[in-house]
Amino acid sequence: MKIKQHYIYSYSNLPKCGWLQSCLCCREFTSREILFKVVKDEFLEIIHEFYIHTCPRCKKKHTNINEYIEFSKLANEAIQKRFPNLISG
Repeated sequence: MKIKQHYIYSYSNLPKCGWLQSCLCCREFTSREILFKVVKDEFLEIIHEFYIHTCPRCKKKHTNINEYIEFSKLANEAIQKRFPNLISG
């Protein structure tokens, strides 16, 4: 199986191929990301890994369950927006 990595971040004026991107939550520039979701496409034999750019301050908030639920909703919406045919519902 082939692995495809996708990096999700807030849009900014930074180059898309750079290692610094905007945190999805607060838009602070960061090089840190977390593996958020893995989706296996059996038909095409591809594993999609979704990495979310998250600054240390926002990542620290994820220890609170309510904060993580809000982050999860935001991340899933961003993935659904960018890959509507890959992720259903």
